[in-house]
Amino acid sequence: MKSDEIKLGVCFHEAGHWVVARNLDFKVGEVRIKIIKDGENIGHYGSSKIFPRLNSNPTQFIEKYLKNRIAVLFAGVIAQTLTITNKDANTAEGLLRTDGSDDYKTITELLFILRGVCHPDEAEELDDTQILKLQKECWEHSDKIIQSMRGDIEALAHKMANEIACINKEYIFNHNKLTGWLPNSSLNSDAPPDGGALTCYTPREIAE
Repeated sequence: MKSDEIKLGVCFHEAGHWVVARNLDFKVGEVRIKIIKDGENIGHYGSSKIFPRLNSNPTQFIEKYLKNRIAVLFAGVIAQTLTITNKDANTAEGLLRTDGSDDYKTITELLFILRGVCHPDEAEELDDTQILKLQKECWEHSDKIIQSMRGDIEALAHKMANEIACINKEYIFNHNKLTGWLPNSSLNSDAPPDGGALTCYTPREIAE
C-alpha cells in the first residue's frame, strides 16, 4: 500500500473518532498522526484525545455513556471505509481487527460491561446473543452519525493529510486547529478540560 493511501486512511480514521465523539457531546482534544517508514515497509500511528463526561447519576446515565463510548470507538474504521472504493460488508470488520485492533480490544471489554448494565439479572447463556445485539446497536448508531457528518470528517481528514508532508515525523493537530477546519464551527465550544483523557489509537502497522 502506498504511503499516501495509508496517510489518508489514518486521517479519516482519526477524524471519525474525533467528529463522532464531538457529536455525542464528549470533549475532544488533539489528534496525533505519524507515518512510519522502515526500509521498504510503511506503517502508521494515530491517536485522538477524547475526554469522558459522565453525569453524577451513574445508574441513570452509565448505559448511555457506554453505548456512546463504543460508538466513538467504532467510528474510526467506519470513517476509514469512506476512502475505500471496492469495499464490501466485511471491509470495516477487517479494518477493526487490523488498523483498529486497539479499539477492538476496548470495545470487547466495554460490551461485556454494557451487557451487565443492561441485563443484570439474565442468564449467562444469553451473553453472546445480547452482546451481539448491543454491538449492532452501537455500530449502527456510529454509522448513522458518520453518514450525517461525512462532510466534516472529509474536511478534517483532507486538511490533516495535506499538512503531513514528512515520513517518520509526528504531526499534532490541536483542538483549535481541528475545530477551525470544521464548516460553520464555533471555536472553543467543546474545548478539552485538563487531564482525564481517553485515547483512541490507530496502532503502528507495517505494510509490505
